[in-house]
Amino acid sequence: MKQVILTMGLAMMLLVSCKKDAPVAPEVPPTPPPVENPAPPSPPKPQVQVPPPPPPVEAPKEKDGTSVSLDENGVNLSTKKGDNDSKVIISKNKKEVKFSTN
Repeated sequence: MKQVILTMGLAMMLLVSCKKDAPVAPEVPPTPPPVENPAPPSPPKPQVQVPPPPPPVEAPKEKDGTSVSLDENGVNLSTKKGDNDSKVIISKNKKEVKFSTN
């Protein structure tokens, strides 16, 4: 008899705890009033001016004049006057004379 009463009590507890309640509608918050003054428009982006590229760099021109180089390997002589260019190289291994006019 104790088992029957215990089983009945347990069944009642299960029925009470598993009983579905009526669904409650979630509360909807009221809609806020429309904004009277919207945010100001964003300021325009600053215009950045890109400087023009620098002019191409020309190779440095040799100045007019004469240069002489003397060392243990030999002699190097070069002369430039306007567009005329002459070079003389005398060494142990190499003998060279070069004249050029542009």
